[in-house]
Amino acid sequence: MKKTVSRPAQRKAPASHPLQANAMSGTAAGKSQQPPTFQLKASQDTPVQRTIGSYVPNRTLACTTKAMRGLGPQQMKIVQQLHDDPHNHYTIDQARAIATGVSQQSNPFEWDVTGLGSYLTPDAGVQDILNNFGHPTSSVVKTYDDLASRVGHDVGKWGTGALSPSTVTDLHQMFEASAPLHLGLNPYMNAAWNGNLASYSGGKTGIPLYSVGRSKMTKDFEAEDLGTVDLNSVLKAVSGRPFEVHHLLYKSLYPQHATNTSNLMLTERSRKESVEGPGQHELMHKVSSGNHKNKFKVELDQFKDEYANWVHSKMGDNL
Repeated sequence: MKKTVSRPAQRKAPASHPLQANAMSGTAAGKSQQPPTFQLKASQDTPVQRTIGSYVPNRTLACTTKAMRGLGPQQMKIVQQLHDDPHNHYTIDQARAIATGVSQQSNPFEWDVTGLGSYLTPDAGVQDILNNFGHPTSSVVKTYDDLASRVGHDVGKWGTGALSPSTVTDLHQMFEASAPLHLGLNPYMNAAWNGNLASYSGGKTGIPLYSVGRSKMTKDFEAEDLGTVDLNSVLKAVSGRPFEVHHLLYKSLYPQHATNTSNLMLTERSRKESVEGPGQHELMHKVSSGNHKNKFKVELDQFKDEYANWVHSKMGDNL
């Protein structure tokens, strides 16, 4: 009714790739070595080279890109060499498998975004923000658009249909992909938000109290020093506007959860969706509304129920 997932198990990749062998031995890969040709598995795979707008050929990949995240220096060097290979295309999963010796299928709903700066910080929660906040690539937009359409198709015109098992599985994958930006799971934002509310001595509750927490979060980000710039400035430069604290269950429909960290997620909002395409905030609304034309006001009960199930299994909270 309308209202106004675990990752696959890891397996070892073939160890015969010359670049991979060099990574394991710690020696640099020679320029004369040519990596083998891989057959792309499917159109939804994300090639390291050419097809992602931010992954421009013959450019150095930032350490914060999805292809590079969490890799060591030698592994990053291998991925960069694959990216520079003018003869072959690789998916991100293929490139990382060659560099690490371990093949793992990535979550297709993970945020691969444009405009990232290569900032590194020892705080894992802050680094998760830097790695995942920003304007989604066209490949990510397509993945979320497809899920939104399937949600809408499943519930039907009157919003009463049940979600198919495959749609439910993908919704839970989407929720998992939100973890780095989720205030219930990101330790830095969770501590900041709950600390700010605990220290508040005024009489506001519900949505007005959310506004207080949102303002205090801005001050926290302004105080987070990244060396030459603060976190709030980086996020604003990436998105062109202030960050959004998104309610997965809309605060207009569920005001009792307006300040609950189990219901809050940091998102980038598009400056102008009709020109730049949807941002993270718009994509979340498209999915939760089943791609409804009035996506900012319509949220499906079926989405709410699955999100509540995920929150309970992930955090032990009840929504």
